[in-house]
Amino acid sequence: MTKGCLDRLDAHIWQNTDFTDEEKTRSHLSANPLSSDNCLFYTRAVIALLMSAAFTYETLQYKFPVEYKFFTFWGFALTEAYFVAVMAAYARNAYRKHKGLEAPSRMWKVVSSLFHFAVTFEVVITLIYWTLLWPYEKVNSPLAHIFYSTCLVHLLPLTYLSIDFCFNSIHIEWNFVWPLIVTLFLYGQVNIIVTASTKTPVYPGLDWNCWLSWTVGLACLPFGFAAFWCLHRLSDWKYRKLGITGQLVS
Repeated sequence: MTKGCLDRLDAHIWQNTDFTDEEKTRSHLSANPLSSDNCLFYTRAVIALLMSAAFTYETLQYKFPVEYKFFTFWGFALTEAYFVAVMAAYARNAYRKHKGLEAPSRMWKVVSSLFHFAVTFEVVITLIYWTLLWPYEKVNSPLAHIFYSTCLVHLLPLTYLSIDFCFNSIHIEWNFVWPLIVTLFLYGQVNIIVTASTKTPVYPGLDWNCWLSWTVGLACLPFGFAAFWCLHRLSDWKYRKLGITGQLVS
């Protein structure tokens, strides 16, 4: 029964009739007309190395068990996972070609899923940080922390993902909005539990003790929904403008 439910969910998310099976299974490794496959590969390889170095520094310097409470870390970790997964997909693709295996691998679903999560979460994180949290941090934090927080954590991940988005052929599927909303909801539960157990808000003002705090917290769900809708429409526009596929994306 569980397998049947997962199969139906898989079909609901990925069976987009605007694309052929071949287009979907190679989209995660294919460049769009703005670049070439080789250029995309080397760009991703460099970004994967830079993200791995930054992620290693993050986990060693700030200790992972503490960082999970910050949504920033979720986005940072998903961005790292995406670039590692895409490099693993290149390696797997080379291996399959070497062995003469023609059947498509499901690795494209892993890579595409991580891209959906990472780029949406980083848009949400970056916008919220620079509009709501940066004014507080620049007054109350030392200069070294400001440099680290702004450049390494709240600027580079979205920059790297934006570069990848400009050159890749991954289409942002609208039906993926539901896994994203569920994940945002789960993070909200983590935030509430950590705040209640430590008696200290994870983020300034978000103490879950008044209607205003709950309003701000719950507003993240429609905000995430809106961010994903904008990314989906931008992805549609990119496909039409660049002629990535011969069919129009609805």
